[in-house]
Amino acid sequence: MAAEKTAIVVDPKAAGDAASKDAKLDFNPDCVGELVEGTKLIKLKGSNGKVRRHFRLKPNYQSIVYEGSTAGCYAFPRSVDVSRVREVRKGYSTDNFNRREKSEKFRKKFPEDRCFSIVLHNGRIMDLVARDKASCHTWTSTLEQLVNQHAKADRETKINGWLRWHFDAADKNVDSYLNLSETITLLHNMNIKARSPAEVRLLFDIAEPTTHPSNNIPVLDYAGFQRLYRLISGRPEIKDIFEEFLSDKSQYLWTLGDLTRFLVERQKEKDVTKETCEALIVGFEPVKENKEAWKLSLDGLVNLLNSPKFLLFDPKRSVVCQDMGNPLTDYFIASSHNSYLMDGQIAGTSSIEAYIACLLKGCRCVEIDCWDGDDGDPIITHGNTMTTSIRFEDVVKVIAEYGFKTSEYPVILSLENHCSIVQQDIMAAYLHTHLKDQLFAGPVGKKALSPNELKNKVLIKAKKLPEEVKEDAEVASDTESPDEVDETVKVTSTPEMKVEEVVEKASKSKETIKLSKRLSDCVFLKATKFGGFANNKNGKYFECSSVSESKIVALLERQRKDIIEHCQRQLVRVYPAATRLSSSNFNALPILEAGCQIVALNYQNLNKNTDAYNALFMDNGGCGYLLKPEFMRIHGWDVDLFEASRRPWMLTVRIISGQRLPKPLGSPHKDVVDPYVTVEVIGREVDEKKMRSAVVKNNGFNPYWNEKMDFRVNYPEMAVLRMKVKDQDNTSHNPTIGQYSIPFSCIQEGFRHVQLLDREDQPLELASIFLEITKLVVP
Repeated sequence: MAAEKTAIVVDPKAAGDAASKDAKLDFNPDCVGELVEGTKLIKLKGSNGKVRRHFRLKPNYQSIVYEGSTAGCYAFPRSVDVSRVREVRKGYSTDNFNRREKSEKFRKKFPEDRCFSIVLHNGRIMDLVARDKASCHTWTSTLEQLVNQHAKADRETKINGWLRWHFDAADKNVDSYLNLSETITLLHNMNIKARSPAEVRLLFDIAEPTTHPSNNIPVLDYAGFQRLYRLISGRPEIKDIFEEFLSDKSQYLWTLGDLTRFLVERQKEKDVTKETCEALIVGFEPVKENKEAWKLSLDGLVNLLNSPKFLLFDPKRSVVCQDMGNPLTDYFIASSHNSYLMDGQIAGTSSIEAYIACLLKGCRCVEIDCWDGDDGDPIITHGNTMTTSIRFEDVVKVIAEYGFKTSEYPVILSLENHCSIVQQDIMAAYLHTHLKDQLFAGPVGKKALSPNELKNKVLIKAKKLPEEVKEDAEVASDTESPDEVDETVKVTSTPEMKVEEVVEKASKSKETIKLSKRLSDCVFLKATKFGGFANNKNGKYFECSSVSESKIVALLERQRKDIIEHCQRQLVRVYPAATRLSSSNFNALPILEAGCQIVALNYQNLNKNTDAYNALFMDNGGCGYLLKPEFMRIHGWDVDLFEASRRPWMLTVRIISGQRLPKPLGSPHKDVVDPYVTVEVIGREVDEKKMRSAVVKNNGFNPYWNEKMDFRVNYPEMAVLRMKVKDQDNTSHNPTIGQYSIPFSCIQEGFRHVQLLDREDQPLELASIFLEITKLVVP
């Protein structure tokens, strides 16, 4: 059990975080001055409401402040941190604007060149209208620069911004000084609980306070607060590492030899050369004289261990590193189910934001359920439910704009077509108008196409008319849709105990729909009914069968080898059971382990299974395509022999410490967190295991655990390591502070930091845990 750590640790010799670098801004001074002073903007509310509010940029450029709702004669200000802004959109580019632009009156009163939207990482959107085109440009261009600058800021700059935010928040009388009482409040807000005011007073005095100009009491200015922060931000656990590899204790500096030993022996780095070490010293050593002597200080090691290269995720896997020239059938493809929904399947909200979120996460296959719109314009909705709808055209525009922002590899639109011929023709027109040369419909050749050959292309997966048909015609309906068929499975009594599929509503399979020739000509991936393995031996790479979760799970029990061979010929899409009305998700990893390429999950529901799925697709640069293991790709491979020859791995995770853990969202402001860490492996059932650390009381700033956990991993290609930092709270079910999941293949050995993510999978800036990792093949 980890010892409780409640007191502030002060170690002047222990390296801490640098906090002296101010942000460098390069903006038009007139534009920034206008925004700091503020302008009136119209803020759209709900479906028809709007209010005029004064918006301004704070002088430190870190947040936007505006008037909130009024109570009596007072307007309560609200603020939005620039760090929480995902993007700034121009024009009519949100659901709200898309609905309102249908009105000619709205378009005349609020032209598109005056409209813009601020989209936050949590999905919240502010739709705004400026007084004129110039003002709109000033807001959007300045905010875009701020958002981009923040995204590119180095760690030192972000720490300084974080400190400035805490300093300003604690400076209640806004005099740019902190007295002792305000300093105690500040430390509490930073999740530090001191034993007593006397302990804070000691720190206060060591930080060299100045005298307040108006009342002569001792206070800390911002520079003094930075000194105090450095006193308490020491990393004794990194100091221990430094001293372990220190060959000359008289100088207290690492030589090139010390750094080499550390990289090879502890970090398990390959091909470490003198030039490698010299480059690291140049990049991370803060003292010029040390650089010139090729020496690394403790501060330099802290900087090095916090750099992207030394995070848990292997940087070599953060770019496309797999062969992308194989047939499309040789890849797992990140896929979304009911991609238009923001929440539940029965009465949920449909939104273009759901598509944008999927695509920005690297999803490469999205679902589009199309129905006739009452006004003659096709819509997307979950049929025969109370979910809202969005226009098909708006979604196609989103695909065109966002489809290739995070990945250049093909986007697949899985089309559920319930439309009349007239509206199918309209759909085809929209696809051509907005996708232009992005739309790829063939021709289909004998040679299977690869992701490389289909870069920046959109592929439609849907029912398709035979090539010889030259006009609208009837085809079999999409019987595999969960909206149309209730499926069960049964096990036959044959000696082989093979699993066969039985469709209860067999009459459904005879139903037909009339298909537009124009829409059919847009289709590249032909949707085909899964008729069992015997009937699909001649499947083609451009054909795709859809199979329900329940059916594939039953097949896995008896015919995993048959599934693997089937998926070597054609694509298989697996979708969640129709009973998952809350948009819950199943564990996709065992199904992927059987070679199924398109396993679609409800991206809108973030839970353990979604985390594991998203983590798996972080590999290969997060491009949304993963090359399947060789035994799944090569026809005739003896899968049973391969499985019998597997050698498991032993993964050891030592949870050492945490840094700058925030309070959980919605937790009482007065509480300091009591953090603990859970670690688990998600994958095949034999590999799944979960462990947890002890609780560290009253310390979210720098908790220390130093606990080892061992995991035996038999199927590393489909194993994900998931970590959650939680707050021990007897009144609220131990809320999550932050989490992180990573595929086994991307884990680096040695001492590594993990940047924690929030519940929306967005980085919790500067919040991390420090680990030591070892991976060994079990003899």
